[in-house]
Amino acid sequence: MSRLRLLVEAETRLWRRVEQELRQAGLPRLAWLEALSVITGRDDVRLNDVAVELAITPGGATKLVDAVERGGMVTRHPHPTDRRVTILAATASGRGALARGRTVVDDCVDALWPQHDLVAPLRQLTENLRAAEAGAMPPAEETAAR
Repeated sequence: MSRLRLLVEAETRLWRRVEQELRQAGLPRLAWLEALSVITGRDDVRLNDVAVELAITPGGATKLVDAVERGGMVTRHPHPTDRRVTILAATASGRGALARGRTVVDDCVDALWPQHDLVAPLRQLTENLRAAEAGAMPPAEETAAR
């Protein structure tokens, strides 16, 4: 339990620090940059893609993208073949904020991250969690019993 507590506390404190650095740089909130990262990362991005990629609810994704759109950093376009679907695209302002924001976030994390590599274990943990959510892994108590 203590490892989980440490992980959650570290994430919360790091998020707050990054938010502070972004604010000081005159950039949008980290959640906006996360949404912009998903939207600029591939073609034909839908609201559901943002929800899945950020592991948030569809309603949460809608509220987030609505705010980013009001900020002038995202536009919505009708899907060319499916009238029910809206495609998201980052504006020039959104792409610029994302580029500057990535630098601020990377600099902040680099200044605070331990010297040894934790990226690989965190990536593995994330992959394991995704597999578990998809039903590809047994529940944690079964894994621990082995």
